[in-house]
Amino acid sequence: MMVLSAAQLVGTWTLETVTVTRPGSTITLRNPDVSGMLCYSPDHHLLAMIRLSKAPPAAGSFPLPEFIAYAGCAAISGDQIECRVQIGSDRALVGSVQTRMAVLRDHQLHLSTSYMESEAVLTWRKAAS
Repeated sequence: MMVLSAAQLVGTWTLETVTVTRPGSTITLRNPDVSGMLCYSPDHHLLAMIRLSKAPPAAGSFPLPEFIAYAGCAAISGDQIECRVQIGSDRALVGSVQTRMAVLRDHQLHLSTSYMESEAVLTWRKAAS
């Protein structure tokens, strides 16, 4: 288990890839087909926005939303980041806790989560100042 610190995450990150794996298939989306920004503030707030510019080739088997955004208070525990969502593009997100496994490697932040028999890995790179 890798231990992350808030200082390592503070700043703005841009989305490089999204890889979704389901039983029997995997799809990877890259910029410009997907774009996003992730911002961590020194006072432990998080803002995430992700947009698909077009439906993935296998959209029927990968029900991905065209746009998702949420913000809230973030906490780091070992290799996990938890965000208590205060506002979101989907009302169902509000009040939820979004938990991501995090790996920081080679100037990239890899966040992973599981949902609906799928595993998603989002790869972010720290934005230039």
